[in-house]
Amino acid sequence: MQPVCAPTRAELLTGRWHPRGGVRGVTEGAERLSPDELTIAEVFRDGGYATGCFGKWHNGTQWPYHPLARGFERFYGFTEGHWGSYVDPPMESDSEFVRGAGYITDDITDKAIDFVRSHQEAPFLCYVAYNTPHSPMTVPDADWDRFRERPLAQTRDQEDPVFTRAALAMVENLDANVGRLLQTVDDCGIADDTIVVFFSDNGPNSFRWCGGMRGRKGSTDDGGVRSICCLRWPGSIPAGRRVAEPTAAIDLLPTLAGLAGLSTAGCRPLDGVDLSSLVTGSSEAASLTATLGQRPIVSSFRGRVSIRTASHRLDHEGRLYDMRTDPGQTTDITADEPEVAAQLHAIATSWRNDVLDAVPAPTEEGFPSASATHRTPNFLPVTGEATAALSGAVAPPTAPFLPTGPPPTTRSAGPSTCSHPAATRPSSGTPAAVPTPVRQSSLSANRHARPRTRLPARRPWSPPPGIPRS
Repeated sequence: MQPVCAPTRAELLTGRWHPRGGVRGVTEGAERLSPDELTIAEVFRDGGYATGCFGKWHNGTQWPYHPLARGFERFYGFTEGHWGSYVDPPMESDSEFVRGAGYITDDITDKAIDFVRSHQEAPFLCYVAYNTPHSPMTVPDADWDRFRERPLAQTRDQEDPVFTRAALAMVENLDANVGRLLQTVDDCGIADDTIVVFFSDNGPNSFRWCGGMRGRKGSTDDGGVRSICCLRWPGSIPAGRRVAEPTAAIDLLPTLAGLAGLSTAGCRPLDGVDLSSLVTGSSEAASLTATLGQRPIVSSFRGRVSIRTASHRLDHEGRLYDMRTDPGQTTDITADEPEVAAQLHAIATSWRNDVLDAVPAPTEEGFPSASATHRTPNFLPVTGEATAALSGAVAPPTAPFLPTGPPPTTRSAGPSTCSHPAATRPSSGTPAAVPTPVRQSSLSANRHARPRTRLPARRPWSPPPGIPRS
């Protein structure tokens, strides 16, 4: 994986290192995936699959970066990276803004289940991108109550126990929802014909136990970029099979296309490797294992570059570690293995020149400072009339973004149906709940100036079938 979410998602979508598609970060345009890149959704759509994306997108909001412009025929979720409302959240359903129902993870799962059921008779690609565990640490009460006072058996320096318990509660809720998806596949009788992949996009977003690995989200060390990746395909992938060699998000597109028998000839040259022979245990597995044992995996963020092989890691400061005996990266062995250090330094330099510096960094969006009044902003709010004049079409009237649902009301400070552990520490008391502003968003060139709106009061929340309350 990469240290943060948008670059990892870009590599999953394209099978190529994230800078090749212009993705360098998570905000201000650095998260946008170039329209010139062919995505996994386009590969599967062109192969006759129905395609759906549910949850967090984070590779561009406006057309042509929107998921509906990147091969997905169905979209339900949000295009930004950070989403501030987790209960009855404002969401996009294809090209319409709507209000979700209940806790955001449950809501995303409901829509993904609907998609699976409606396409069970034909091939489909269902991309479910959950946004939890992630701040704001808002958790359903039923999940939070199981962790509120639970002792932490595995801890880490600088850890915030309340934050960690909230993250664990989110993970338990997420596990239950993944279970609902798997049960749906089983109930539809399509488990033997369905490949399920489960992985994360980066390391933990706080200091908490991470298997003894150094780093966290944002770091190019193992703690920031190493994730499990589980595949399920009954009858085709042997249960308990384990791939020990390092693999990466760039491998998922060629691997899934290989397992499905689809061509990737239309893609730009892939950086990833088709692992299908390795995961199924076919005759080509031995030669592929040898290849992966020598292949470097690159982690990069904010100009930092780190190289990982099956045996070593060269961190972004040029220190070398033997990951077989020192997974926590505590002892620099550059002096002991200078040839390995020089080899990985050369790989890092080559990657910088051929990948990181070969594609110009995207121009960040922004408005001029107060002292720079002579500059023109990168984009301007456009009224409906101005858009019509530019496009020659009649544009819709300018209107505020209001998700469908009940009208805004004043929220009382009574009992809530979701807990906000980070805001309920004993030392600070429980602040009164306040409405959360809705982030502005737009789908097309018809960008209208939209004032902020406030969410209506939350409805009583109850878990979907299959998720116990306690």
